[in-house]
Amino acid sequence: MRKINKQHIAGALIIPGLLGSLVYGATFVSSDEDTTASSSQALKKKAVAKGNNVSLKTLSLDAANSTANGVAVTAPVWNAPTFKTAIIPTSNTSVSMLSNETSNDTSEDGYSGITPAIGLTTFKDSYSELEADEDVLHIHTKAHGNGTAALQAYRQEITIDPDIAGEFFNTNNYQKYIRGTVYRSKDSALGGTTSYDIASKLWGNSSWLGNPDTMNYDSKTGSIYYKTSQYTLQLLSGIDIEVDMYIDLGQWSKDTGKLIERKDNYSVQTKTDANSASLGLTNKIVGSIASDGIENSWIENPVEPTTLYYLTEKNSYYYGNGLQDEVNEHETDYDIELSVNGTPFKYIQMATEDGGTNSRGETIKKGDWDFDFGSYLNKGDVVTARVRGKEKYDNLNGEKPIKYSTVAHASDATNIVAWEDWKVEDPSVPILYDGDLIIPFHAPVQNQQLNRTYKLIVTVNGEEVYNKAVKDETDTNVPYLSGLEKGDIVKAKIVGSQPGETDKESSEITAEVITQDDEGYDDWEVQDPIINGPLYEGGTVITGQVPIQNRAAGRTYDLKVYLGDELIIDEENIDVALKSYPFSYALTDLDEEEQRALAYGDEIKAVVTGHQPDATDDSGKVTATYPDKTSQATLKVSDNTGYEAWEVNQPTLDSMLDTDTTITGNIGEQNTEAGRTYKVAIWTDDEDPIYVSPAEDGTFKLEDVVLQEGEKVSATVIGSQEKREDKSSQTTAVTVTDATDYSGWKIEKPVVDELKDTDTKISGHIGNQNEEFDRSYTVEIFVNGVSKGQAQVAEDGTFAADKIILSEGDKVKAVVTGHQEGKADKTATSDEVIVSDASNYEGWTVAKPKVSDLSDGTVAISGNIGDQNKDFGRTYTVDIFVNNETLGEASVSEDGNFTTKEITLKEGDKVKAVVTGHQEGKADKSAASDEVIVSDGSNYADWTVAPATLDDVYAHADGLTGEIPAQDNTNGRTY
Repeated sequence: MRKINKQHIAGALIIPGLLGSLVYGATFVSSDEDTTASSSQALKKKAVAKGNNVSLKTLSLDAANSTANGVAVTAPVWNAPTFKTAIIPTSNTSVSMLSNETSNDTSEDGYSGITPAIGLTTFKDSYSELEADEDVLHIHTKAHGNGTAALQAYRQEITIDPDIAGEFFNTNNYQKYIRGTVYRSKDSALGGTTSYDIASKLWGNSSWLGNPDTMNYDSKTGSIYYKTSQYTLQLLSGIDIEVDMYIDLGQWSKDTGKLIERKDNYSVQTKTDANSASLGLTNKIVGSIASDGIENSWIENPVEPTTLYYLTEKNSYYYGNGLQDEVNEHETDYDIELSVNGTPFKYIQMATEDGGTNSRGETIKKGDWDFDFGSYLNKGDVVTARVRGKEKYDNLNGEKPIKYSTVAHASDATNIVAWEDWKVEDPSVPILYDGDLIIPFHAPVQNQQLNRTYKLIVTVNGEEVYNKAVKDETDTNVPYLSGLEKGDIVKAKIVGSQPGETDKESSEITAEVITQDDEGYDDWEVQDPIINGPLYEGGTVITGQVPIQNRAAGRTYDLKVYLGDELIIDEENIDVALKSYPFSYALTDLDEEEQRALAYGDEIKAVVTGHQPDATDDSGKVTATYPDKTSQATLKVSDNTGYEAWEVNQPTLDSMLDTDTTITGNIGEQNTEAGRTYKVAIWTDDEDPIYVSPAEDGTFKLEDVVLQEGEKVSATVIGSQEKREDKSSQTTAVTVTDATDYSGWKIEKPVVDELKDTDTKISGHIGNQNEEFDRSYTVEIFVNGVSKGQAQVAEDGTFAADKIILSEGDKVKAVVTGHQEGKADKTATSDEVIVSDASNYEGWTVAKPKVSDLSDGTVAISGNIGDQNKDFGRTYTVDIFVNNETLGEASVSEDGNFTTKEITLKEGDKVKAVVTGHQEGKADKSAASDEVIVSDGSNYADWTVAPATLDDVYAHADGLTGEIPAQDNTNGRTY
């Protein structure tokens, strides 16, 4: 939302040759997206005319009719001629005034930045050149203002990285190393440019009323100020200011022996505005200079890396040499920072001289170091090392700088990441703002095996602006001197190369440039800090970083890091504008009695607090307060002994009888890594446990116990590890059994012999029964479910019950009962036996009778009943059927032949005999003969007629003659 802000200026307007000094007051209108607190602070100053006792009256410059396009407001000053002031709508607005108060710009060198003026001007700053080499730091700024007001002076502020400025400007006669030229628009209606030699014309001039252009260093603000003389004309076409400055740092270093602390990038900030107690509505632009390639000169040399090796036969043992040449550097003590998976683990001292023998049997050389991780490392862990330098003496900030070499990687041939599995990690970029001249990126840790290398490629709106090698865990400032604009699309990726293989790329990250005004308080989020991890027990170093944070609205950030409840890092106003802010804390750097290692479960917490200045009105009254915002990260020290995955195996318990006095078992195979020990808790039912220690072979025993049948004995293995909570196995439980194994005693099923309805005795066998512990057995007989009493059991296990009447079909079973003193009887029942028929009636079959052959006529039907079973009084009768009609019974003789009285039969009659067997008390059974068909008695079918013979026949014979042979004359046959 756009808002209209009224801002008041009070001061003395000096118009030479016109009115002398006049007191004025002014109200002007600016259209802002936001108003910073610093504007109200500047407007709190009161201005009075020096040397004139004039009462202060306020004249309002009514801007009601002005527009957002900057229409000038004309106002009378008492009876004096009118003047115009350009009102320019912008968020980068500078208002100048005269004040009798001392400005914050007054330096320790007696330099004042206050010049009488009134006006509003907006400048756009940029860099034409920003570079450094072994000899020179070259800064070439460019600033264009949108117009000038009469009696206005301007200034350009150049702030060089404090690591450079702090050393350089604390040198006597530093001015002699500064040279160059300043160009600015002429104070002339004809336009044009005027130039000044920095060394001879500008540097060191005082800033007094009417003085010419001047250039100085302000030790309080740490900035160089170039300030113009007062313009007497309005230059509505605008004003240009360029500072083309060289600082001969190479020669300075040679002359003084001083060196600048090395870091990857150095910042240069620039801001141009009206020369005044600024309202602070302008923003500095930030450029960056890289230190790459500058060695043996004004920047101290980089720390040399260590070598890094490990023993293949003992891959927990690492060693190397980190000897430093100690050339072109501050006096420094060095050691080795060992890291596991990118997280610092321990600092190792290097050998300070040759001599002695290391654990590999080799002669120790200066710079050698070694370390054995023991069982600390897990499969796949990556160990890296770098040299850490701690300077011996405090710098100008009262701190001993710490510096590092590049990281050395050890290639573990057993854990090589193949090209197919290799992944290039993504870079990261913070929020980018309109006007930024630097695009900051953070490069993550990459896989360094197989001589892999990486480069960062950056494009802006599709045009490549950066393509250079990049190191692990580094912040890279990509220069973009033309300045980013809102809506620009910045893309970046990291390309990894492996010799002999196709390059691989990370994902391409994209960021769209915004304006700082786009980020109000409500949308502002403090980015979470990062604690490098995992951290393991035994580590001694805590490191991390605070990501680049939102820098709109003058926001600042503090960092606090806690180890448990102890505050170990407390830093205010950390630099997170263009790069992440690293932090570290080494427990080994403490006093000897305070040194310790991280313990499992320790919690590290990092808290970032963001502050946004209060908003104030024109009088300086606070109109809005903005509560701090925080973010935090926590990390617990992890276990590297496999504790989390460690499981205690369940024990075994041997079976127990109620007569036993010792409980025995085995804990089985257990994990004894990391000094783990075990004990066994044993208890019965709800009693308290008793603890015993197992023997080396895993067996354990608890002696002198009294056990009762049915009691449940339980055992659990408890595993212990130093500085860890105990772990328990699952519980094993065994129930105490009777010594006689009563519960396991089983009664065998008895067997009943087969029975017939003629039997009067039921017999059988009780089976193979257990007769231990004086066990005895009885047998009870049941017929059709009704007890018939006890059977007699012989020593051989047979049993018998007499005088029992049985019928066919009766169901008989025997129940054996086992008896043990003091115990309940146990029983088993035989299979059921069904009483069968003694006569085998079911198996009795009546044989089929046979009828003799029959011819027609009056005959007797005869035959034989066959071989019939006459057991059990069985008798047989025969019924005769002719054409299925009964003719009654035939007589049966003892030999089985049967016959009927004579009856008349015709040829073709069908005759059969049915034998019926009779058994007392049983149903008859019968069998029919095969059917016999009555044949012809005359044997007609076989009768043949002999042929007659004919005598010879002659012509004219009177007749024929012949002879009939003899024929069959039986059965009344005629011929």
